[in-house]
Amino acid sequence: MTPRTAGGPEERRKAGEVIHTERGDPVVDILGDDRTVYVTAEFPADVEVDVEATRVVFRGPGAPNGFFPVDLPVAVDPDHATINERNGVVDIAAPKLLPVSL
Repeated sequence: MTPRTAGGPEERRKAGEVIHTERGDPVVDILGDDRTVYVTAEFPADVEVDVEATRVVFRGPGAPNGFFPVDLPVAVDPDHATINERNGVVDIAAPKLLPVSL
């Protein structure tokens, strides 16, 4: 997936609720609002990011053991996710997949 710039994490944290925070190596915050899931992760080196419908996968030298999956609390639309990586911090914004009414 080609990285695209999203709004800064401070802006999103004001609008969203904290869904999950994982302290360790790496530190991962998952936030959300009524339409979007936000993931912020800190890595010591570069990583590749793959957004899937139910998880985000980090790969590369910065990820523990070269592979670090993070389960998302709800399904998202990976085709419309935005990724911004700067100085070891990865910010992801992915729109939630809303249930289809019949």
